[in-house]
Amino acid sequence: METHQDDPTSQRATDPWSNVSAELSSLGDHLRRLYSQVATEDGPTETEIKEALVTLAGVFDQVGPPLAAALDDPETRIRLKKAAGAFASALGAAISDLGQALDRGER
Repeated sequence: METHQDDPTSQRATDPWSNVSAELSSLGDHLRRLYSQVATEDGPTETEIKEALVTLAGVFDQVGPPLAAALDDPETRIRLKKAAGAFASALGAAISDLGQALDRGER
């Protein structure tokens, strides 16, 4: 009796998106630890950060209505789409470069 290999897609140990989530979580933990090390030396205190966020929230409340009106402008929408497209292209190129570096075994 001839046998065949199982479907390779069913042999995945984990879902690829679970891996993405785990890696992003790991990156977040690393950045938090790194910030904590730097912040204890020269950075703002946790209270100062919270106060700054409250200030930013107030600024967003003030800027929100005029910004919403600006987004209704057709020229603004065109420019926003162009800027978003440029951002997406740059992000895609960066991800492609990273993928190529990883393929070459770089870290």
